[in-house]
Amino acid sequence: MEPLRALLKLHAEQNGVIWYYREAPQLKASPEAIEVVRSIAENRLPVRLSSRPDYSDSIGPDGNPIGTDGKPMSSPPSNKKQ
Repeated sequence: MEPLRALLKLHAEQNGVIWYYREAPQLKASPEAIEVVRSIAENRLPVRLSSRPDYSDSIGPDGNPIGTDGKPMSSPPSNKKQ
């Protein structure tokens, strides 16, 4: 974790932005994911949250996906088996 913390600190000094995606966000985050988010917050880095691994959307303030054009998108496909 220390190398990542150092990189996040450097990124903050360079006014960087974090793009963040995590599989199955409805499930409890792993301790590592929690530590990553904590380190991002400690460095006061802006974050672009995405519900898709290709970052083709962002999560808006209301928690719903929005496209790169700022318009609402359909939700990502569910991982639930039918």
